[in-house]
Amino acid sequence: MKKGIFLKIAFNMLLIALLTIFIGSFSITAEAAEDKEETMDILLKENADIDKVSEEIKEQDEKIQIEICEDINLLHLVYPESVDMEEIVQDESIKSQIEVTGELPKIVDPKDDIRDVDVSDITPESEEMADESIDDYDLFDLLAWHLDEVTEDRKSLEYATGKGIRIALIDSGVDTTHPVLSGRLDLERGKSYVDDDDSLTDYHCHGTETAGLIAQIAPDATIVPYKVMNATDGESRWTLAAIVDAVNDGNDVINLSLGTYKCVDDCDERILIAAYKRAIRYAQNNDVAVFASSGNKGIDLDENYESNRVLHLPGEIKGVNTIASVWNGSEASYSNYGSCVEFCAPGGDLVYTDGLIDLTAFIYVTYPTYLDNGLTAIGIPQGYNISYGTSLSSAVAAACFADIYSYGKEKHPYFHIEDALDLMTAGSKDLGDEGKDVHYGNGEINILKAIGETGSRYSGEVTEEGEKSRTYRNHRITTEYEITEEYGDTYHVDVTITNDTQGTIHKWEVAMDLDDEIDQIWNAKSRRENDRTIISGESYDQDISAGESVSFGFIAKKSSSEDDIRLPDEIILVNEKYMIKPEDYSVDLEISSSWDAGFVANVTITNLSDHDISDWKLEFTYEADIENIWNASIVEKDDDYYSILNDGSNQNIPAGSSVTFGFIAEGNEEKEIGNVSLISITK
Repeated sequence: MKKGIFLKIAFNMLLIALLTIFIGSFSITAEAAEDKEETMDILLKENADIDKVSEEIKEQDEKIQIEICEDINLLHLVYPESVDMEEIVQDESIKSQIEVTGELPKIVDPKDDIRDVDVSDITPESEEMADESIDDYDLFDLLAWHLDEVTEDRKSLEYATGKGIRIALIDSGVDTTHPVLSGRLDLERGKSYVDDDDSLTDYHCHGTETAGLIAQIAPDATIVPYKVMNATDGESRWTLAAIVDAVNDGNDVINLSLGTYKCVDDCDERILIAAYKRAIRYAQNNDVAVFASSGNKGIDLDENYESNRVLHLPGEIKGVNTIASVWNGSEASYSNYGSCVEFCAPGGDLVYTDGLIDLTAFIYVTYPTYLDNGLTAIGIPQGYNISYGTSLSSAVAAACFADIYSYGKEKHPYFHIEDALDLMTAGSKDLGDEGKDVHYGNGEINILKAIGETGSRYSGEVTEEGEKSRTYRNHRITTEYEITEEYGDTYHVDVTITNDTQGTIHKWEVAMDLDDEIDQIWNAKSRRENDRTIISGESYDQDISAGESVSFGFIAKKSSSEDDIRLPDEIILVNEKYMIKPEDYSVDLEISSSWDAGFVANVTITNLSDHDISDWKLEFTYEADIENIWNASIVEKDDDYYSILNDGSNQNIPAGSSVTFGFIAEGNEEKEIGNVSLISITK
């Protein structure tokens, strides 16, 4: 041993001995020792001031590092072990702003529930794979049975290819150099959330697999990769941040081919459930469609919740289009099922024939070109792989939706997300029990049939026609349009709109291709938008209850001197919704009386903005069980989540004014409402 090294070791041993003496005599401070880092995640109340709370936390101890996800009011704290964070969050000014605290878990590997495949158990290579004259891309195309299944042997690609639609792929990144993905990725908008890795490079392979399927089915859609997994795992907070960014970046569709199982009764796991609910609602209320996999354990998700109080996330979050897997016209052996399933799509399966795995039951997928697929021995070239699972089904469904949405938007200027989902449902092949069921949802997606429903369901049909009258019917409304009188160059029209849906149509607006200019109108308002006339209801009849009707009339001036008046070809509903900014309103709950088993509460919504809030709907979480409500109605309840709708008499809140509704509830009156979102249906 060299003398210098020996002396260094001796000095270090002496130093350790001295430290031991000091520790034994006095107790060393935390700053003198190595201080390990700990983490905490905090979901603040919906309208809490996240910047102010962050400042208050930093004032408690400047060593606390804070990551902010502003749009869902989520904080991620990193702090030394010596900091008593539990005490800090109990500070009254901070505690009063907190919805729930905990530690967001890691992402479960999407392939965890998928069995590894032994190459030696696979049946011999297919004739296509053995043909050396077929290049890699052609082979990828030839083996795409899943593509044939959802496009009716690719016929739908003649009409819809996802053009103009942006799909956010929240996954493990992508192989940005893969030839199948060339020209289809938006790398400028793409983002990595993985610590110490700013690249979009896929070291896991999962993101490249799902991206390739999307590129096959929606070849003209733009894929925006959001990387939330490294080679082995990822953080849930990365996924939540990616959902918010995907919405704010202007994507139309989000695909989440991932999932985890969490208990609603576990305090440490409730934060993820609450955060996912808020993130998904944020996407839904901003008209972004979300698709996710149902999971690969082959279990009944409803039974799992009833027995174990466990949810599969994000698939069991309301607002997610959860996708189950099918193969050969039946439910795949591994696919989870339950009431949350909205659709099913090809996912392949693990099938044995004469003791060997049937290669044709797998889905042939793209694979990072820089990773060895280990399958060249059976004729699968590098850059490709075989796989199965609900992750693939979710990607297939998201791409199908992109095609349907793209087709509708190209044909109709007021086509929305809800219209595309309606067409997807109408065009799906019903499997299993008649109608929506827990195994197949609304059925297996078929793009060609879905877009074929556009005319009758969205544009509608003229069901009755007279010399000066027409009756129009689509999937939401029936409109009776009649010219009752003519006065030289003007004419009088009476219109009646009937709501054919099972719910209320709020703040209705219709668009019609009317050639002539409206001179006078009553019981409604009109404006010109591009080449359409938009007519909306007055405040006293802006809503149409299920099965009910509204009527209005107008006088129009003829655009030409011709005697014949052209009746509109279509009349469609075009109303939209939007979320009110948290700073534009406040929500306060006050207990007016209580007893042993319950209490009476009043909720006041105040408009803090300089403009009216129209036709409000309030969403929040509340642990008490609301039994009776007045001046509003409960339109939806999901565990502790409530959606409360105005009762018509208080639907509009002028600037600076308030509305109040009340309820009777069982339980402890100390409970507070949380996860508050205020929504308005307006232009």
